Amino acid sequence: MPPEPVRHWRELPPVAQSPVAGVRRHVESGELAAPPLPLIEALVLGPVIAVTPRWLSAGDAVDLDEVALVLPDRIWRAVAARPD
Repeated sequence: MPPEPVRHWRELPPVAQSPVAGVRRHVESGELAAPPLPLIEALVLGPVIAVTPRWLSAGDAVDLDEVALVLPDRIWRAVAARPD
């Protein structure tokens, strides 16, 4: 018999409730800063969410190679406990 479908996102395990909910252990280890989880989510996903529709609507307006070079470092600086 298949498992019962999830009816609400709060029924999911905590790590599945948010794409970045699994970062808690990295915050606890001191690797990541400790702002509230929604703020970490905004810092990590915000740039990606902003670039995606631009690329989808006008692919040539966004250079994905440049995005891949720039965004990871900028996102890391935003969430790292000790940005270098």
